[in-house]
Amino acid sequence: MAEIVPVGGRSGILRKDPCDGVKKVIAVLISSGLLVDYMQLLVYHHGTPGAMVGHGGDGGHFAPFVLADDEYLTGLTGKYGMYVNSVVLHTNMRTSQRFGGNSGEREYEIHAGHGEHIVGLFCRSDIYIDAIGAVTAPLPPPKYP
Repeated sequence: MAEIVPVGGRSGILRKDPCDGVKKVIAVLISSGLLVDYMQLLVYHHGTPGAMVGHGGDGGHFAPFVLADDEYLTGLTGKYGMYVNSVVLHTNMRTSQRFGGNSGEREYEIHAGHGEHIVGLFCRSDIYIDAIGAVTAPLPPPKYP
């Protein structure tokens, strides 16, 4: 596993998802408005569906982003200032809508390496997502009939 250090504002509590045993992200739960208020991953953890750490507060509009069985989370992009203003999710199959607002002084790009996927978040947060990073792991081997 590899950690991609969070980018964004300097406030908030630093927390990293416990990623040992995570095989795949099932869904990304996001609440946003003008900023990204909250993010949480639903994953297969040691073969069982479960929820990872919730990052951020309880504001914004809720929108789940559900991944297909053969789809993997490969990147996060967006803008930030004092907080993470927006996030776009990238998978091996598609790109999500932008969650959050249009502002933010700087752009960020977080991408898993070749042959890897994102299995956890590494964020600094309080009532908003202040900074965003990720934990990556090798892709699982393909399933053959």
